[in-house]
Amino acid sequence: MAERQRKLRPLSGLSIAISISESENLAEHGLTHADVSLVTVELCRRLIALGAAVNLGHQWRPGGIMEAVAQFARTYQDDLSEPIIRNYLVFPEHAGLSDDDRRQLSRVVRIHEGAEMRPSNGSETRSAALTEMRRQLVNASSCSIALSGRLRASKLSQSEDFIPGLVEETVLMLTQMRPKPVFLSRIMGGVAARLVDILETGRIDLGLSVKPSTRLAFHLDQIANFGSRKLADVCRLSNKQLQELFAAQNLDTVVRLTSLGLQVVSQSRK
Repeated sequence: MAERQRKLRPLSGLSIAISISESENLAEHGLTHADVSLVTVELCRRLIALGAAVNLGHQWRPGGIMEAVAQFARTYQDDLSEPIIRNYLVFPEHAGLSDDDRRQLSRVVRIHEGAEMRPSNGSETRSAALTEMRRQLVNASSCSIALSGRLRASKLSQSEDFIPGLVEETVLMLTQMRPKPVFLSRIMGGVAARLVDILETGRIDLGLSVKPSTRLAFHLDQIANFGSRKLADVCRLSNKQLQELFAAQNLDTVVRLTSLGLQVVSQSRK
């Protein structure tokens, strides 16, 4: 029975950070704002069905991503020993849920919010809060899947030291003593596509019209020095498979190659 369960849910025991957000060039890839939500929810559905837990940094909104993912995950709640979704919110935000909603979701979702997410350095800036959220999300994750991502600061995140979230998450994943897999693809454009270019060529360029801050340039240099060959090793993919992931044109390819690498990762942990 246990062997059959492993075959049906080969990603059991892994916790995957999902990093997908709207980018400035979505339309160039034939995508809309609505597609970002659809892709995120569908990717979570497939990973949860394969046995993985998922980590997300989305706010709770009626009809939003978190609500859709949680609704699907409740299919598995009778078999769960702990929640299979972790939701990380930027300090000082709280999930917009009633006490009753929280009780109903508690077996499926663990929400990290409020004081728990306060920056450890005592800073009250938005930038510090975002960094702390990403740090906690990365520490709780076995790996990440990163598609799209915004290149420029939103109105909420305007600051001289703005770092695209996907850049910071990628650096946090890859610069640990034991680097964690980051599965990137150009499929939705944005920062993910730029990071693929940097990993392949070693040239630091996000396509911005302004010079990146010293902090951002340092992070990009770290990613360039890591390179695509080392990333393939960390993701447990061949160079050919990683190139196929980079060039993926549909979610089926992304899930297939990510699952292929993660099953090797999972086996190596046992």
